[in-house]
Amino acid sequence: MKHEDAGSTLISIASGSISNGLGLAPKPEVGGAAWLDQAGATFVTLLRAGAMRGCIGSLEAVRPIGADVADNALGAAFRDPRFRR
Repeated sequence: MKHEDAGSTLISIASGSISNGLGLAPKPEVGGAAWLDQAGATFVTLLRAGAMRGCIGSLEAVRPIGADVADNALGAAFRDPRFRR
């Protein structure tokens, strides 16, 4: 995958997904670009003051990378069993 803005695009999807999970924003657009629609496996790690506050990921590429980032961001924010909310 070669895309100049891949990192910022994926961060925007992740933060938009978390904002939506908090009821603060609509669901982010997770597809549209060809590279976002390709299957990908991702991990999303959330840090607070330099310490991990959530980390969830996929080991196998079974869904589009944009959707994978969006769902893993929600998992890291709201479903990581290692952290109490």
